[in-house]
Order: sequence, then structure tokens, then C-alpha cells
Amino acid sequence: MTGEALNVVFTGPAILEDGRLIPRSNLVAACKQFGAIQVQPRVRGDTDLLVASRTDTVKAKSAAASGIMVLSYQTFVDRHLCGACLPEDGEVDRFTDSVWNPAWSPEGNGLLALMDQL
Repeated sequence: MTGEALNVVFTGPAILEDGRLIPRSNLVAACKQFGAIQVQPRVRGDTDLLVASRTDTVKAKSAAASGIMVLSYQTFVDRHLCGACLPEDGEVDRFTDSVWNPAWSPEGNGLLALMDQL
């Protein structure tokens, strides 16, 4: 960790093990509540931790290769936000909080079936 604050970047939707989707705005508010967690908009040289919904992405692999610890949302919440109020409701960002449905992929024919209905 560099300095006093833990510099954290979030990537992907925050889905906990129990299936709850926590809006990014609620995670950022909880980090501010603890005070020693600084949320950054992107990975930088002083980033300590990448919190990711998936660890098999280019971003997660690059961060890990650079020595940045990569954690799941559940692990981050358990280790760093223990006791924080993380409501499911709140401001949802269509970019950071959206969940990809595999049925939409061409491989699953969900997208093609949807296009056929148009």
C-alpha cells in the first residue's frame, strides 16, 4: 500500500456471492465512510488494489502482472468494508452496473433470436 490510503479501482458490476448487485455509487460511498480507501477512476502507478467481477479479463491480468492485487467484490467487501451498509438500491450507472446476459451473445443465438423478432 502506498501512503495512508488504500488506492482502489473497481471494474465490472459488483455482484456478491449471494447474487446481490450493489451499485458502484454505494460502494464508493462505503469507501468514503471508512476514509482510508481512495477510489480511483482507472488503474495507475499508485493503485494498490483492483476489485473485479472477473479475473480473466485483460485489465485484471495486466494489473496482476504489474503487482497490483486483484480481488473479487465479495473478498473486498469482507476484508475492507466489514460492517459497511451496502444497500442494493441507489443510483445505478448503465455502464458500470450493467450485467451482460449470455443469451445476448451471438454464440448463444439469443441475439439472433431477438433480431428475428424485429
